[in-house]
Amino acid sequence: DGAQFIKKSGASLVIVEHELFNSSKLDYIAAQKIRASYLPAKSSEFKKDTTINFGLYHLLPLNKKFLPVAHSGSELTEQRITKINQIGEVYVRREDLKLYEQYLRDHPDLSAAGLKSRCRAQFLLMQSGYIDLALMLSDQSESASFSYGKTLLDTCTKYASDLLMTLATVGEAFDVINNSSIGEFGTVDRAPAIASYAGLISLMSGVGKPEEIMLSAMIADLGMLDLSPNISRAIRNETTSQLPQEDLALYQKHPLISLNVSLSRRLPIGEGMKDIILNTHEKNDGTGFPNRFRGEKIPHEAQLIQFCELIDRGSLIKMGKERKSAAQVRKEIFDREFTEGKYFNILFLDKIKSVI
Repeated sequence: DGAQFIKKSGASLVIVEHELFNSSKLDYIAAQKIRASYLPAKSSEFKKDTTINFGLYHLLPLNKKFLPVAHSGSELTEQRITKINQIGEVYVRREDLKLYEQYLRDHPDLSAAGLKSRCRAQFLLMQSGYIDLALMLSDQSESASFSYGKTLLDTCTKYASDLLMTLATVGEAFDVINNSSIGEFGTVDRAPAIASYAGLISLMSGVGKPEEIMLSAMIADLGMLDLSPNISRAIRNETTSQLPQEDLALYQKHPLISLNVSLSRRLPIGEGMKDIILNTHEKNDGTGFPNRFRGEKIPHEAQLIQFCELIDRGSLIKMGKERKSAAQVRKEIFDREFTEGKYFNILFLDKIKSVI
C-alpha cells in the first residue's frame, strides 16, 4: 500500500528496503536512469530549415549542468545550426529518444556517417526499452500486469527488429554499438550491446533467429540485479572465481533466476528462448553453469550470445590497457577456440567462420 501511495504521489521508481542493501538494483538505476538521463547526439545530424519537436542541450563542462540550445518546436535556422556546430556535441533527454530517432528517419542521411547515426539512435532506443523491461521485471513493490509486461517485450522486439535492418546496411557496426552503450562489462548494463552483436552475427551467419537471440540475450542476465553488490563488483572485476562458495553458487544460478522472474511476470517466452536463456553460460568443456552441459547439448544460439559476451569484454575501453577493435577481438577468440574448444564446439565455430 505504501509503494502504491508513493507512486501515485509522483515517484517513478520504488526500491524496497532489502533491495537497497542486498541487491545491485540501486547501482543499475543510478547508471541507467540518473546518469544517463541525457544522451549525446552529433551536431552533424541536424539539418538547416528543419523543425525539431524535442529539446537540444549543451553540457557545461565546469558545473556539469545542461543548458538548452534549442527548445521543442524550434526551427533550425542557419544561425542556430552554426551555434550547434560550434558546440559540436549536443544532448537529448532520454524520454525524447523516440522523437529524436523519428527526426533521423524523416531527414535521412544516406552517407556512411548518416547510417551510423541512425544505427546509434536505434540502439539507444532499444537500450531504453530494455531498461524499462528490466526495472518492471525486478520491481518488488508491486505486481505488474501481464499486458504491461507483454507490451514492454513487444516494444523491445520492435526496437531490435528496426535496429537489425540498419545493422544490415551499416555492416561493421560493432564500434558504433560499443561507443554508444553505457555501463561496465559483467553487469546488466551491457546486455543491449551483447544482444546487438549477437543479432548482427546471427543475421550474417544464419545461426538462429536474430530477434529471438537478441531478446534472449537481454533477458539472460536480468537475474544479476538480484545479486549483492559485492558479487556484482566481482563480476565487473572478473574475479568471480575468488568469491566465497555461497556467493559463487548464487552467481551461477542467475540464468535460472532470470528465466523464473520473466515467467513469474508471465512474459510470453517460448521453449526455444527458454533453452537459450538457460545455456548462455554453459561451456563446451563442461565447466560452465548452471547445469555443466557439454558440446552439442548447448544450443548454437546460446553459444553465440556467449561468444558476443567475450567480444564485449575484450573490446571495452579500460584504463591502462591496450584498446582492441571488436574485429580483432572476435578473430582472437575464434582462433583460440578453434584450437582449444573450451567455450565453443567445432560445429558452432564452423557456422560463424565466414563472418569472422
